[in-house]
Formats: sequence, C-alpha cells, structure tokens
Amino acid sequence: MLTSYLSTMLKNKTKIAIVGGGPAGATASLFLSKHSIEHTLFEKATFPRDKTCGDGLTMEVYRTLNEIDPDLADEFVNLDFVKKSGGAFLGDINRREVDFDYRVEGGISPIFVAKRIHFDNWLFQKTKLSTCSTIKEGIGIENIKRLDKGFVLTTSDGEEFFDFLIGCDGERSVVKKYLTSEGIKKKKLHYAGAIRTYYRNVVPKRDYCPLEIYPLNTFNGYFWIFHLPNNECNVGIGGLSQEISNKKINLNREFDCFIRDNDYISERFKDAERLGKNQGCGIPLNSNRLKYYGDGFILIGDSASMPEPLTGKGIGVGMIASFLAMPTILKALEARDFSKETLSEYQDSVLNKYEKEWDALYRYVPFLSNKIVHWAIFNFCKIPFIKNLHSKHIATVTQKMMVAKGYEK
Repeated sequence: MLTSYLSTMLKNKTKIAIVGGGPAGATASLFLSKHSIEHTLFEKATFPRDKTCGDGLTMEVYRTLNEIDPDLADEFVNLDFVKKSGGAFLGDINRREVDFDYRVEGGISPIFVAKRIHFDNWLFQKTKLSTCSTIKEGIGIENIKRLDKGFVLTTSDGEEFFDFLIGCDGERSVVKKYLTSEGIKKKKLHYAGAIRTYYRNVVPKRDYCPLEIYPLNTFNGYFWIFHLPNNECNVGIGGLSQEISNKKINLNREFDCFIRDNDYISERFKDAERLGKNQGCGIPLNSNRLKYYGDGFILIGDSASMPEPLTGKGIGVGMIASFLAMPTILKALEARDFSKETLSEYQDSVLNKYEKEWDALYRYVPFLSNKIVHWAIFNFCKIPFIKNLHSKHIATVTQKMMVAKGYEK
C-alpha cells in the first residue's frame, strides 16, 4: 500500500477517471479507495439498473471482495438476493447427464447466482462510502480528446481533464471507441449472442440447485437454467454470433421450442410462471485477443473482451482483472509514467492467470463441430477419474478461499 505521504502527493497531482460503474468499474474504485487514491467514477446509468446476463457469480467474485475487505465478502455471501449453488449440471435432450458437485464439508458452495439489478447496485453503492471517490452517476462520456499528456472528457456537465483513464464501460466502451485502433465495431466471429428471461416455479434438477447447462444440437451454443432466491430462475439460450447469423437462427424461437418440444425440460416448466419478455445481449469473446492498454489508459471487463460465456465467469474475471491492475496502477502513479510500456504489465498479469484457459475455450472450442463438443461433454467428462478430479479441484480451491465468518450452505 502507498505511504500516506505519497498518497497525498499523488492525490494533488494526478487525476484518475474510471468510466463505467458496473462490477469491474466499482471494483476498481474500491481498490483505489483502499489505497487512499482519489478518483472520479463516471456512470451513464442511474442505479439500480438491469443488465442482461446469466447472473452467475463464481469464486472470483468472492475472492476479489475478500481482497478489498473480508467483511465485504462476508456480507456478500449472506445477502438475501444471492443464491448459493453447489455445482454444475450438464444435460441434453437425449437425457444424458453429467453432475459436478462442488460442495465441500459443511455444505459450502463455490458458485452464486444473483440478479444483476441487485448485485451491481449493491456493489456500486459501496463506492460512495469512500472520501476518495467522486461518483458522477447518470453522467455519460460524450467525447474523449487526447492531449500530449492526459485527456479531456466531455460530459453533459462540461469538460474535465484527467491524466489516466480506466475503461470499464462495457462492450460498447467509449474509452475503447476513442482511444484504440480496433474501436467498437462488432466482429461476429468473436462475439456470442444470447437472450434470457426470468421464471418462477421451475422445478430444480437437483436439490443443491446447480447451474444447469444444456448443449444444443442445432448450433454451437447452450440453453441454461440458473436458480435464484424466491424460487425464481434465470433462463436463457445463446451461441456464437457468426453461426447464428449464417444459419439465420431465431433465438426467441429456439428458446420457446427447446422448452416446449423437449419432455426432458417441459415437464419441469409445467407450473412455471414467466416473469417478463426475453432480453438480448452481445458478448465479446477472447478469441480475438486485444490489447487492454495504451498510452494513458487501460481497459477492464467487457471493454477488454473478458467475458467467459462458456464458463460463466465473466463478472468474476472483470473483478479479478481490476485487482490484478492495481500493482501496475500503483507503479505508474509512483513513477508518474502512464506510458503503454508501463501499463503493459497489467495485461501480462491478466494473461499469466487466464491465457491458457482462454486459448483452450475461445480459440479452439468455437470451431469444433457439435458432435465433437457433445462427445467431449457426455463421454470424456463422464470418465470417473476426470469428473472426480475436476470436482475435487474446485472443492479444494473453495475450501481454501471461503473464509468469511458465519458462511452457511
């Protein structure tokens, strides 16, 4: 942590802006506040606001909250809008099944599910408790102009200068739009498309309410059921945007047909109540490895194509990336050096943790045929040694990380 003297000096000389107040941006704000570094957070929406998502929260979320403050992690696992899930369940319309039970002694669960409208608001409100943060809620960035050193941000409030920018403003990032050569043009080959809605009274497949995932036969994608508190669940379907476009797939129709035409699924929706219309979203994939940094700025979360729709770790990865960015940010502040050479260490830290996983999931898997994917899931993954090794690994990691007092099943 920075010394008090250095923190005060940097406060007076360096202006930092975080653009975007979702989980990645709120996490970055909380870490800066932990290090007594003043900053401004811009969020164009007014919370609470919804975000189309599967709502899954993995152990990365808990770990990051614990790094910020163990009491924050303790509070999170006991929130009434958070559902604890004990594992993952894979199934298909031919009634083939694979269970991964991640629970460990004491009933500890490594996966959580919470509506984004609740979780994002809870985390965003925490940023307002620090005297180091200036929160500009409901104020979006209209333009960014690069100067020789620093940037001028244009908002509805006028213009303001900043030395360093942290872009956490999603896949349509204004920071990415104005400061990178890639911009925000979508490339279907490196995107997934999905829709989701909420239901009440869907019968769980297992008593420990695992994340339910059903790989599809019609295209590379899956149908999901993620259980929430109050007997509600997040239900959705998604796949690779390129294939959805090429095959002219209507996701709304596929969604309805999957529930209606498969007895394996429809019997569990018999008494279910649909709670709203389908909501769609685009999800950038790591199959197109981008730079997360440039002179004077870094990108975190969706703006850096960090979502993980194949594992459900997108929110957690964005939060972990904010944590991993801190050593680089502190080094840059101390040296007063926000060059891309210095900030490249942030990307090195992220890739050191996730590169092998991302290469396997997003550079190769999307190009495999449905038959190969189904074979891997329902044959290779069912081998007792493979299945038990995976479950034991997750459970062991969970046991080590779950230290919050009073945590219950």
